[in-house]
Amino acid sequence: MRWLDEAIRSYTGTEAYPFHMPGAKRRNPGLAGDPFDYDITEIDGFDDLRNAQGLLAELEHAWAELYGAGTAFLSVNGSTGSNLSVIFAATEPSSVVLYPPSAHWSVSNAVSLRCANPAHLVEEQDENGITQAIRPEAVQAALDEHPQARIVVITSPTYEGLCSDIREIARIVHRRDAALVVDAAHGAHLGLPIWKEAFCQQPNPISMGADAVVVSLHKTLPVLGQTSLVLLPKEPTDGDELRIAPAKVKSYLNRFQTSSPSYLLMSAAACGGRFLLEQGRTYAAEFERNLSEFYEAASGLTRLSVLRKDNQDLSKIVITTTGLGISGQDLMKRLRDDYRLELERAGTHYALALCSIMDRREGFRRLAEALGEIDSGG
Repeated sequence: MRWLDEAIRSYTGTEAYPFHMPGAKRRNPGLAGDPFDYDITEIDGFDDLRNAQGLLAELEHAWAELYGAGTAFLSVNGSTGSNLSVIFAATEPSSVVLYPPSAHWSVSNAVSLRCANPAHLVEEQDENGITQAIRPEAVQAALDEHPQARIVVITSPTYEGLCSDIREIARIVHRRDAALVVDAAHGAHLGLPIWKEAFCQQPNPISMGADAVVVSLHKTLPVLGQTSLVLLPKEPTDGDELRIAPAKVKSYLNRFQTSSPSYLLMSAAACGGRFLLEQGRTYAAEFERNLSEFYEAASGLTRLSVLRKDNQDLSKIVITTTGLGISGQDLMKRLRDDYRLELERAGTHYALALCSIMDRREGFRRLAEALGEIDSGG
């Protein structure tokens, strides 16, 4: 029998480089000691996530401040549990929920479990089969067709890093007295006060009018897997109530989450937040330099191509393969087998490499050199 822990230890000892989630990239941001030391329960002095009033409340407040949000609720059931909780909080049975076909399965599951009525937003794909960001016009058209819709759920950034015009979409949705929920699971790094250059400066949707935003801390930040946040905006200054009540979100988080949340995962969320506050700007600056150098090197490719759009989070490296006459799966396999570079996913005509501030210059250099060799027929 192969034991999972031994297999992982053996694999991580190789030269395989992780251009995939989680965002920690197998680098510890400072969580000290044996992980089993953190495996406690709700003993005196260590708070209770179901009714956080001490250490965990302070941790959630710290994350809210990092994002400029009014409230942040920590989830150890990933963004799956967060999406379920937000959608339940924002709807009633038989509510109409608008969302795109490519939405994460937790969205469609939430609609089904809620006995709500699904209605789809129109989304487009480009010539490489990459799903595009939801356009405001598509939201307007869907609301015209379904004027009784209670909430609109969109994904921004997409898996490939394409960001919607949240500000305009929020304006359209709010004009219909509906709520806008943004699944930003792949954008936990966006909107943090650590960036200087343009590569990751797409704002977080919570600053652009969204009524609830879900982020997976572990996908793009140095936090252990399964940790997520629900971000809610600050209270309106005109005395109006939030469209999605924080108390309702918390109530459903308590229903969908385990009653025994892992203190190891919550400690990792604390360590990751402290790391961003103390070292985030330094790591972000190095990351932006490395990413800039990579895109400069990739600009010389003649048959492969690296996508670069104005509405793109450029930490998602999208490599199109049409010009080389191979599939995205072929490229992903070639990078794995010949260069020990493990990418996140592949589509019919593209492959996707995910980066974070924990990536090393060596990884970007290896990827650029590998793509150059493959592009030239090597």
